[in-house]
Amino acid sequence: MNNMHQENERKYIHTESTHLLRKTGYRKRKLATKLRKVVVMVSCIMQLIITSGIGYGLSVMYAELVIVFNAKRADAALIQSLNMGLSCSSGIIFTSLIDRLGPGKSIVIGGIVSSLGLFLSAFAHGLTLIILCTGVLSGVAMSINFLSAFMTTSFMFPNSASLFLIILTSGHSIGQFIVPLLYELFISQYSWSGAFILISVNVESWFIVDHMVSRGFTRESGSMLVSSLGIGSFIGRFLGGILQYAIKWPTVYHWVYLCTLTAGLHALIINLNEFWSLFVSCVMYGILFAVTSAQLPAIVFEASGHERYPRAMALINIACGLGDTLGPILGGFIKDIFGEYDVVFYIAAGGSLFISGTAIIISCIINYRKFRSESDILAFDVEYKTLK
Repeated sequence: MNNMHQENERKYIHTESTHLLRKTGYRKRKLATKLRKVVVMVSCIMQLIITSGIGYGLSVMYAELVIVFNAKRADAALIQSLNMGLSCSSGIIFTSLIDRLGPGKSIVIGGIVSSLGLFLSAFAHGLTLIILCTGVLSGVAMSINFLSAFMTTSFMFPNSASLFLIILTSGHSIGQFIVPLLYELFISQYSWSGAFILISVNVESWFIVDHMVSRGFTRESGSMLVSSLGIGSFIGRFLGGILQYAIKWPTVYHWVYLCTLTAGLHALIINLNEFWSLFVSCVMYGILFAVTSAQLPAIVFEASGHERYPRAMALINIACGLGDTLGPILGGFIKDIFGEYDVVFYIAAGGSLFISGTAIIISCIINYRKFRSESDILAFDVEYKTLK
């Protein structure tokens, strides 16, 4: 009788588990092989190359559209700000969709819709259609690919997610290096509208091209500086992985000194006028910014844990998306009023110092909690030995 009861209970648990797995869209799978993990990692990096690169490269298109449509910079900046902001912040809307369909199908849907938005922008006769198609439609669609890449990586490497999430962010850097050059090539060969068709199959990155044009340099020179940020960014992602692997302390500790150095470069770049000194400074800035931003997914994972990571990362992306949305708009607005970008760069320097100060406070809280935890354990040991 007892055996029959246990057998019925086992069948019930099995039935309920199967129903739950089907409901959530997950099925029992074999353990991933090393080859499969490599393929998945490369695919996720490719998603970030495309998603980040397209939004980042719009800084080149921004300078061109201001001239073509004789538009205010604040209006033209809406295209990049909405695209980059929504690609980060709107991903939380699609977490249930990604859970149900899986990352693969979700990425296919996001890629098709994003390409459609970019393609339609080529037929615009003003900024409004470009803002709606490239800024809103493509930005929202890209958020599916963006979040899917982070979710997949955290699930594929649960035991070393912090390290592989930092490696994943190398896709940002590769996209920042390659895509601005493609924009420049496509604009020079096929005009801005042709560039949108071909493309459809951070403060320096937003304004450096227009800043260079304003100071008498060519748009090509500005495009080279944007790509130099990508070169530095790739080096920075690599260094971020080394720091995570070699130094075993909470990741947020690194932000104390990295953000301070970044603030210094924000202020330095705006005061340089010679091309090669700007080039070197942009490479250095790309390195520092990449090391810092590469550690954000790891900080979120360490704070939230594996189970809560997808939602936590989606919430962090909302915050990043708000910054990406407001940054270009405010920068263009300031340029329209003051005729230069100096104020923008100094504000960015102040923001970096604020983050550094916040990191100091968080580090103190971590150390305090660690001290309290060790004190509690020591007190328990003393009490236990006394009772014994």
